[in-house]
Amino acid sequence: MIDGVLNRGVERVRGVAAILVTLSHAPLMLPGVATKPPFMLLSAFNVAVDALFAISGFVTFLSLRRRRDVATSFVCSTSRYYVGRMVRIAPLAWLSALVLATLGTGLSRDVRAADLGAALTFTANVHWAPCFGGAWDRCGDPRLLSHYWALATEAMFWLAAPFLAVTPRRWASAATAAILIFGLFVPRPWGAFWWTFRWEAFVVGLWVGHVVDAAGPTLRRLGPMEPLEAIVLMSLAAGVAALGLSWFGGETVVVVAILSGWIVLRAAASEPASEGFGGRALRWVAARSYALYLLHPAAYATVGAAAAWAGASVAIAATLATSFVIAHWATTLVERPIRDAARRWASERD
Repeated sequence: MIDGVLNRGVERVRGVAAILVTLSHAPLMLPGVATKPPFMLLSAFNVAVDALFAISGFVTFLSLRRRRDVATSFVCSTSRYYVGRMVRIAPLAWLSALVLATLGTGLSRDVRAADLGAALTFTANVHWAPCFGGAWDRCGDPRLLSHYWALATEAMFWLAAPFLAVTPRRWASAATAAILIFGLFVPRPWGAFWWTFRWEAFVVGLWVGHVVDAAGPTLRRLGPMEPLEAIVLMSLAAGVAALGLSWFGGETVVVVAILSGWIVLRAAASEPASEGFGGRALRWVAARSYALYLLHPAAYATVGAAAAWAGASVAIAATLATSFVIAHWATTLVERPIRDAARRWASERD
């Protein structure tokens, strides 16, 4: 499994997380419609983004280990990693930001140049953090570009990832523990300023890569993870976030990161023998999860808003279906061709 190709279990978890994150934005995207019980509870599933962070950390380990095996030096492998990440992430992110800003302007939403600039430069967490903390006069409509905070947080993680990935497992474990302990004492109220700056799930996911690399055969005894188990564990993480523990300050983020890491570890431990319930559909979503995350606000702003008269259930279902269609074509026409071209270019130089 640790050959650089994600197994079906991890892909199914990615699919579950991508759907839950999309649903979690319903209360924000459909005010007055999805802000009543029980739909208001969907916002707690925003913690599914931490599962995506953990998967990203795990994938980063795989990617860097593969590059380290074929590269002649750490500098060479790291440079290839940075270039590969930018080619993989930036084009669709830039195009989506421009599309969302244009759409928002057409819908007479408050789209500001600073919001767009932060999305294009991968600094959205820095830009939106004060707004999440209450200074909303500094930002425009959060329903269009505020979700870029997660992409910015991931981009900042990339800077340190190569060093954590090549660190011996013992030191990587110590560094992961130190980061988690430090995180306990950094107050990060859910949705406030420091909430947007959290590496814990990324680091835990990267550490999971170290563990699977060293103990893969032993971990297979855990058996494959079914999608229902992932949903239950993410629901538990959502409950932790909703309760907002208050032992030290950042314990909620740390607990959610650990739960997210456990989900990835369970999924990566063993290849599922069969697709299981909804497995094929979830892997289809996973293959389009990046475009789904970037562009689902467009579906909420158009189809979701138009269907709001029929109630929250109909509006959310219509939004989700439309998001899948948009994500499919964005992946097919933009993300996949660029990714494949980059891979061909890289292979010609190996």
